Amino acid sequence: MGGFCWVRLRSEKLLIGWLQMRITYEDNKVLTLIYIYIREFDGSIVSTLPDVRCEMIFDKDDNWIGIEVFNDAFDNNKIKLPNLKKQYNAIQNELFEQSESKLFMLFDKNNSEDYRKEVSCNIDYNKVNGLQGIELILTCFDIKMEVADQFIIKT
Repeated sequence: MGGFCWVRLRSEKLLIGWLQMRITYEDNKVLTLIYIYIREFDGSIVSTLPDVRCEMIFDKDDNWIGIEVFNDAFDNNKIKLPNLKKQYNAIQNELFEQSESKLFMLFDKNNSEDYRKEVSCNIDYNKVNGLQGIELILTCFDIKMEVADQFIIKT
């Protein structure tokens, strides 16, 4: 198991044309930028909920297998999480659940959780279609991405 990674905040453009989970990441040795796209960019102005509490979920082999986002920020304020306004349909074997109090995602619903790491994230959304994506900025990157690999957009 690697050390704790602190997460900071950042904005990113979104891709067009799909309603399914996709992940981009860039590891530049100082920061690792991870963005989990939930849906396509629709051209509407994006708002961001910053510094939201979430947990990265790992299996016994230290593979990153999912994320759970909670309805509170690190400043202890409660927030209303934006929902995806269209039905999310799994394209692989992923699991996506949402409510006003949490978002829960597993990259493969057959993986078993072993432990979690608490981090901070940004939640991007708009009023037209709701939840758009989740962004993480890690100050260290010792995460195995094998389970998430099926959703990673290779650039």
